[in-house]
Amino acid sequence: MKTKNEQFFENKTYEQILGELKFDRHLKHFEKKFKNKKIAIYGAGIMFDYIIENYDLSGFDIIAISDKRFEYHPVDFHKGIKAYSPSELLNNKDIDVILISTLYPVGMKGYLEKVIYEGVKSPKIYFLLNKPFALYWEEIF
Repeated sequence: MKTKNEQFFENKTYEQILGELKFDRHLKHFEKKFKNKKIAIYGAGIMFDYIIENYDLSGFDIIAISDKRFEYHPVDFHKGIKAYSPSELLNNKDIDVILISTLYPVGMKGYLEKVIYEGVKSPKIYFLLNKPFALYWEEIF
């Protein structure tokens, strides 16, 4: 039996998924909410690549992008954004907000809070996608 997440994402393109989630409207909301905030993106995979190639992110002050793969395969930049391994995020005290840019962000949020920022104050962490609550709930349990 397929999970609700699997059913929701099954046979859909990123364009269809983001359209159903009204991502353009959500992005405008975040743009206002995070005005004058320095942002790090967590998750440099194909979802973020699709977003940066198809949406206008110029209203965001994105100063960093981080991905676990940068621990093992370091790069200086990804899609024109300064790249950091997750452990290097701790050294960047300028970050106000982290936006997690994956289809399944709950585990990544836990990883950032409990592993990377363990024992220290972390920046505010949000999910870039606005999936229905039931889909996030399924990820938690």
